[in-house]
Amino acid sequence: MTNFKFSPLNTEDEELLFRAIRQLPPSRTYNCIECDSLVTFSSIEVYSRCPNCHRQAKHRSLGGGLDLQDLLLMSLQWFHIAGYELPANLTRLVDSDWDDLDSYYAPDD
Repeated sequence: MTNFKFSPLNTEDEELLFRAIRQLPPSRTYNCIECDSLVTFSSIEVYSRCPNCHRQAKHRSLGGGLDLQDLLLMSLQWFHIAGYELPANLTRLVDSDWDDLDSYYAPDD
């Protein structure tokens, strides 16, 4: 059973999604392998950059199945394209179109 007429999720899936989003930490930390600085980054970021030495680190990748972080990025993308103003720290995570996400999740669209 679904909660909404056009929802692709059934009630149990919606509950699991809600719980997973609630449990995702807003940020994570790591020690830079170059300078050993403690770096804090958003859990939805694919890449981060050490503020001390500027070394870039990759934390996850697109493809290979939908991650919860990808779903949250898609939501931000939708708000951005729909014209909603996002805070600067979120705007840098989205593109002006769906091309990157489409290539992984909807290549036949």
